[in-house]
Amino acid sequence: MNARRAQRGASAIEFAIAAPIVLMLGLGALQWALVFHARQAIEHAAVEAARSGSMGHALPDAIETGLARGLLPYWSTLPEIRALSDRQLATAAARVRLQQARAAGWVVIRRVAPTRESFADWAEPALDDWGRPVRGLLEIPNDNLHYAEQRVPAGGASGAHLGLPVGRQSGQTLLDANLLKIEIVYGVPMTVPLIGRIAALAGRALGGCLAPERGGCAIFQAPDPSGRAVPRWPVSTSATIRMQSPARQTAGTPTRASLATGGIAANTPPTAPASAPGAAPVNPGTSSDPSAFRPPPGPPGASYGGVGAYSDGSLVRAADGWLSLGGDRVFSVPGACVAN
Repeated sequence: MNARRAQRGASAIEFAIAAPIVLMLGLGALQWALVFHARQAIEHAAVEAARSGSMGHALPDAIETGLARGLLPYWSTLPEIRALSDRQLATAAARVRLQQARAAGWVVIRRVAPTRESFADWAEPALDDWGRPVRGLLEIPNDNLHYAEQRVPAGGASGAHLGLPVGRQSGQTLLDANLLKIEIVYGVPMTVPLIGRIAALAGRALGGCLAPERGGCAIFQAPDPSGRAVPRWPVSTSATIRMQSPARQTAGTPTRASLATGGIAANTPPTAPASAPGAAPVNPGTSSDPSAFRPPPGPPGASYGGVGAYSDGSLVRAADGWLSLGGDRVFSVPGACVAN
């Protein structure tokens, strides 16, 4: 009898020790499954934002509208969106929600490319729908790119790549300057009890805070619409797409220097103007060998895969000579879709 009681007592102690561990593992698995689901939704939304921006002159309003439309499936359970059957009204409601999220700091939108140096090399006066110049507005031409080799950058060429002139300030060809790259940082709410708050606190303490222009420390505890602080896990994704309309310069267009040192604030326009007139040529020369145009080593902390010194795509090329932007998207070979 005493042996049975001792055995039952030992089993109770073992259960008391193992149960919290098993419970925490189960809650952790559930929470990370929700985070991975959110990441898939945010990646889809980033592609929608880039597609909308490519057709809307890369303007912030077009990118934001595309992101709101892309987030509709993920936000479909929100009361203000679930009650709307019309897609346009639902997109408008999602955009209001997105603007609130950006103001609260748990959604950050950054346009990484084209940069101000891209405009300094390749911009022309913008045209309205009637073909008349728009005073004070610059855009990178998007027409007749098959004849891009006949266009000369404003500051002169520092070399050539695959027969196309390379701009001195941007280190880009006209085709490179016609690529839109955006980055989205989204603070996914950690909704699973206990483990969510622990994970957010641990991520902030052990992993450090994000760069200020990507949300900083605040994104880990950004408030919801009611003002209540919510533990969050930042998810970052990017998308790159070929412009389908001329990209236009805005107050928030970054410089290459700002990307190398951390970037400008994404949710507020910069207060300083941008261009770097007279900038030294990057990798000057006329060789058509792609390796001749690889970027020099960047400053400490620079990254080719993330937002670093050359994340705008300047001179970053794969072994076959085609432009590489962190491996986000694969572009088809020019002319592959031309009918025989």
